[in-house]
Amino acid sequence: MISDEEEHIGFVKILQNKTQSKKAEDAIKRYVKELEELNTHKDDVLAILSHDLRSPLAATIAAAEYLDTYYDSIDDKERKEIIALIHASSKDELNMLDYLLEWARIKYASQVFSPKKVFLLPLVTKILTRMHEQVTSKSHQIKNEIDEDVFVFADPKMLISIFQNLLSNAIDHTPENGLISLRAKKQVDFVTIEIQDTGKGMNPEMLSTIFTPRMESLCKPRMIKKGGGIGLLLVNGFIEKNNGKIWVESEESKGTSFFFNLPTEKSFNNT
Repeated sequence: MISDEEEHIGFVKILQNKTQSKKAEDAIKRYVKELEELNTHKDDVLAILSHDLRSPLAATIAAAEYLDTYYDSIDDKERKEIIALIHASSKDELNMLDYLLEWARIKYASQVFSPKKVFLLPLVTKILTRMHEQVTSKSHQIKNEIDEDVFVFADPKMLISIFQNLLSNAIDHTPENGLISLRAKKQVDFVTIEIQDTGKGMNPEMLSTIFTPRMESLCKPRMIKKGGGIGLLLVNGFIEKNNGKIWVESEESKGTSFFFNLPTEKSFNNT
């Protein structure tokens, strides 16, 4: 005859076994998901290599071959133009390689991740100072409406890269004499940042694929401005790493607004 105590112990063991089985099942599911993501990542990298990195490399090779073939028959002005093209294409290639490596490192490799309380105004002011030449070259006006007391809890280096990429994207895709506005709105446990431009805007098809690292979503940004695809992938990865999210609102001929939110210290510690 089984005593009540023995029956209770047996029941507890059954529950423990079920719990362990559930944990094992969850672990297997996580492992399978990680494998699927790694496989997707491999496809993403191949897509980027074949499109975003091939174009500037092809331009560099073609320019160098032309210079080598016709060097004696062209004047100094044309030589300088070709050398400038080679230099610009090489910089594009290096920048995109940096973006790709950084994105892959953040997404799939171990790294030092140091989130802390960061006030946005001094950080953004410093970034805008660094980008002054890029802004003035297109005669843009920058309207910084971020208040002094607004802060987020995030990795400072990633935060700098987020702002630099989004601001550079806004500057490049806005015709001369445009307006780029920065705003930050405090919520209960996070802050929503907006970077708005008066550029050409995007159609619904571009909006639906802008953060998707696939060939079709990378080709159109490449035709408009080199490096557009990889920079946004990097931004998206950094924001996700800091427990935030990013989204876009845009209409053709009416400009674009990139929104992203990041937690305050309280909400980050609770995640």
